[in-house]
Amino acid sequence: MKTLTIGLIFSLFFLLTFVHADESVSVETITSAGVTPDSFFYVVDTTMDEFALSLHVSAEGKAAKALEIGQERLLEFQAMLEAEKMDKAERAEEEHGKAMASAKTAIESIDQQNSSHELEVELTLGAAIHEQESQIQELKADSQGTVAVQQESTVASLFSALELQVASTQDALDEKKQDTKMDIEQEGGDADEIESGLSISLGLFDEEEDYNESSASVDSSSSVDVHLGGSDDEEESSAEAESSMGVSI
Repeated sequence: MKTLTIGLIFSLFFLLTFVHADESVSVETITSAGVTPDSFFYVVDTTMDEFALSLHVSAEGKAAKALEIGQERLLEFQAMLEAEKMDKAERAEEEHGKAMASAKTAIESIDQQNSSHELEVELTLGAAIHEQESQIQELKADSQGTVAVQQESTVASLFSALELQVASTQDALDEKKQDTKMDIEQEGGDADEIESGLSISLGLFDEEEDYNESSASVDSSSSVDVHLGGSDDEEESSAEAESSMGVSI
């Protein structure tokens, strides 16, 4: 009985830890493949990941965890590709698809009371998705000329599947983010300005560089408007002058 009680307390603490983590969403960068599909323990690894995913209560927490799992699956895919184990690479691709499907479903279910906070969550998730896009393109480039001729078709199909999985998740996020920005506008806020500020605070782009480019664009547009306005005024003045000369004559 005592052992059971201790076990329940530990489980509750473990669960609350995950719930608390959902309050501030972040996606951890995975740098190691860990257990790979060619291991006897791979099924244990994937089962544990699914269990960890189920512990997250909030949709944004589930999305973040699913994207972390997706990163790990890409590293597993890379390891199997380098080892020329195509059947195992296919397994990693399939597991990546499951992770991204979970991320997509979770993203579609995100519903924060604070629209600005929801946008921040979506930008954070978007950065993680973009990281996977870059990772796939890098792997694709590295594989050029290193894959056996008889395996080229299989590898190309696997990369296409990976790209489609990530693109589908990105599409879902873009649609969700657009809805969030519309909510912000309806609440009287400037969605683009809020998005820019959040992107800076999250480190998604360089503040000075981005604002300089933005300012240059605005200044350029203003200059064009002024110049065009000046031309119209000059033409009008010229027309009046010609009219006056005609009257004098």
